[in-house]
Amino acid sequence: MQQRNLARYRAFMWVLLILSLAVSGCTNIRLIADYDETTDKAVTELQRKISTFLIDVESKLGTSEAGHDKYAETYKELRVDIGAIELRVNALPKNKITQDQVESLKANIILLESLHKTGFANGIDNQKTILSSVQKDFDVALAAILKLELAKRRGDEPQE
Repeated sequence: MQQRNLARYRAFMWVLLILSLAVSGCTNIRLIADYDETTDKAVTELQRKISTFLIDVESKLGTSEAGHDKYAETYKELRVDIGAIELRVNALPKNKITQDQVESLKANIILLESLHKTGFANGIDNQKTILSSVQKDFDVALAAILKLELAKRRGDEPQE
């Protein structure tokens, strides 16, 4: 009788072990937010706006049309766009990396506007060099956000 109870107990434990492994294998633990198509599209659109803006400013360097006052509305639009992206990424759980990236991007937009108010630099060649560098910096920052979003979509782990 005791032998039979021991056999039942072992069988029960095996079944319990197999079930617990099956259930734990089906559990999906996420350490980072899921892919967000809205963020992806908004960041892509922001990249287009920033590139268009910087190309336009560069084409007008050396004229009064390149002054900050001519682009006040553009800066307002950029602040609104980045604010909307920031609100979106902050609303998503487990999205700290993207939040930090967007916060850094927002700071760079503010710095760009401050730089534009001062006239970028003396001399058109220096101004073009600065604008080229600014464009590259924005491209890197925006690409990092997009790469992370695309990695989320594929289920890749982010690389910091």
